[in-house]
Amino acid sequence: MARPIKANTQSSRLKIITLGDTSKQLTLAESGATVIITAAATAARTITLPQLAGVQGASGAYYRILFGVASDNFDHIIKTAQTTEYIRGTAIFYRTHASSDTGGLNALEMVAEFSNGTEDTLTLNSGSGGMTIDPSTMVEVTTDGSHWYISDVNIIGESSTLTGPAFS
Repeated sequence: MARPIKANTQSSRLKIITLGDTSKQLTLAESGATVIITAAATAARTITLPQLAGVQGASGAYYRILFGVASDNFDHIIKTAQTTEYIRGTAIFYRTHASSDTGGLNALEMVAEFSNGTEDTLTLNSGSGGMTIDPSTMVEVTTDGSHWYISDVNIIGESSTLTGPAFS
């Protein structure tokens, strides 16, 4: 009997993919990998999740995207391969405010951005006056074979505006 095709969710969790200053199209074969961003972006960076529709064994696919460096000039985009495959969940992030925003005190605020369930893109806004993305920022996603779900998130950055991660 042939082994069924399915996402490798356990044995490849030791798999590391380093991503310099480039975008990346993830594949189902890379499921379970930790993608470590090792260079600050010099342009908007897009990480595209694998296509799910019509792909046998996609259920259970999992990726962790981890920032190993700070990046503060360009947006970092996580998107699905098809606009009918959505990213669902909540992006909770910690935003520090400069002392000029809080009456002379530096402050840390936890903010949540919610997906309405019909968006295919999560943008970590670090460009155009957005927040800096600090090292150890991390987003984990998993799939049920139809849509992507944020399973864990740790977004840390500094912003003097209200700009943070956004779904679209």
